[in-house]
Amino acid sequence: MTPKMTPTSIALLVLAALIVLPTAPNADPILKPRKYHGPIPQKAFTLGIGFYGGADNQELWDYLESLLLQPLKKESVTEDFGASLNLDAMFLNKVHPQFAFRVRGSVAFLNSESKGLLVPSVIDTINQPLVSFSRSMDVILSSVSVSGLYYFHDAAVSEIQIYTGLGFGFVFPYMKYEQDLFVVSTGQPFPSEQQDETQVTAEPEFHAVLGILYHLRPTFALGAEGRFQMAQSKIDLNLPTLSDGRQDLNFDVDLTGFVLALTASWFF
Repeated sequence: MTPKMTPTSIALLVLAALIVLPTAPNADPILKPRKYHGPIPQKAFTLGIGFYGGADNQELWDYLESLLLQPLKKESVTEDFGASLNLDAMFLNKVHPQFAFRVRGSVAFLNSESKGLLVPSVIDTINQPLVSFSRSMDVILSSVSVSGLYYFHDAAVSEIQIYTGLGFGFVFPYMKYEQDLFVVSTGQPFPSEQQDETQVTAEPEFHAVLGILYHLRPTFALGAEGRFQMAQSKIDLNLPTLSDGRQDLNFDVDLTGFVLALTASWFF
């Protein structure tokens, strides 16, 4: 016959459990809470310095070269955007040892130029002097973005931590086009209707990152990061045409490129 559990016996069992359980050895829960409890602080401020490469201004330079007489095209030399200085400032907040959100502000300095010889009129080539030209297209590329980062393992002092991530933001290219013309025979400036142009636009950008961190101590780490960024802008210019007139034209400025940077992070 199974003994019945009276209210009195149930109360005695519960009271005994309350007395015994606090004295039992502590044991880790089966499901650990997904919270950050490591020795590395959750937030960080990071500075980065590196170079930006891959952007190009090819559409504008191709058009201007098409205006040159065939014999003079060989005399022109164009250098498009090359590897340019890039500076980053970032704030990071870890919501978990392996997940973080980051806000980044950066600026890159892109320079391109073209030099050569031209005849001002492609129709009247006999009565026109030979003119040397120097053109430049410079871009100060500022950007603000947010990223979600995934760390392949938790951080620890004297260990390498690898991370990757995706994000989006906006770029604000400050674009400046300049042209100088000089008569070859006299060295005097040649008058031109071309005015220097300065424009600023706001464009969306998308990026992917891959990087490493090495903690020298819990509050300081050195690292390296590669970032691929997709963005594009346009510049409007009033330029000569093959018919000796002038026309308002716009040209794509491809700002898609990659950044390689060294970083220093302070955790707090």
